[in-house]
Amino acid sequence: MQRLIAASLIVLVLLVGGAGFGWAYRQNRSYPVFVPLKVNPDTSAAKREEIAKILKEKLSEPERLLKVSKDVGLAGKWHLASDKEAAAELSKRLFVDATDTTINIGVHGKKKEKAVSGEIVTRLMEDVKEILGLKPPPE
Repeated sequence: MQRLIAASLIVLVLLVGGAGFGWAYRQNRSYPVFVPLKVNPDTSAAKREEIAKILKEKLSEPERLLKVSKDVGLAGKWHLASDKEAAAELSKRLFVDATDTTINIGVHGKKKEKAVSGEIVTRLMEDVKEILGLKPPPE
């Protein structure tokens, strides 16, 4: 009987430990957050790639990234020493991809950082609208 209790206890400890490891592993997995910018389906693939390249270049400007970093407060949220370091990290995480019907603008991050990534993407979309000359719809 004592062996059965000891074996059950060992199994229980392994199950709880495995579940905790699994949860921690899932929180640190890659979790890209992006906003799809719809493009006219008749636009050629080359034109979509060109637009994506222009957006990537303009969004990757150090001054723009520094402003985004300050606006969102990335240095504090990512536990970095300065906004310049946060802007450098943001430049590594930023991506702009062209698909058949959309241009996806976003950042790579971890699942546990998805709220911060959402704030960054929302802020980046303000710059995208400025770059492309898009105006908000009238109310």
